[in-house]
Amino acid sequence: MRGVKWAVAVVGVLAVAVAMLVQFGYDRTAEAQVQCSLIPDGVDCKLWRISGSADARPCWNVEITCAADIRAEARACGYLPEHTGNWVIIEPAMIRRWSECKEPRALRVYGLDVFPE
Repeated sequence: MRGVKWAVAVVGVLAVAVAMLVQFGYDRTAEAQVQCSLIPDGVDCKLWRISGSADARPCWNVEITCAADIRAEARACGYLPEHTGNWVIIEPAMIRRWSECKEPRALRVYGLDVFPE
């Protein structure tokens, strides 16, 4: 009888520990958003978390439409530590065809992927 009570107590303690992990931070998911704008020397992107608490690495594409129908492109990744936002500057060296883009006219962000870490 004593062994049964001990086993029930151990199972009860394990159940409480699992419940605490689930409630207080075992969430390994992350959803994020990215908003970018053109700046004189590249693209400025703000990253923020929509849900989840895991550290995350969001990656996205930008396409810049320029005069003479030239399209400059880049893929960038950032880092979102747990419960925070961040920003990324995409420098001209990272942007394909940036040197041909004399007059940037529009910016499109697409292909956002978020990888929990």
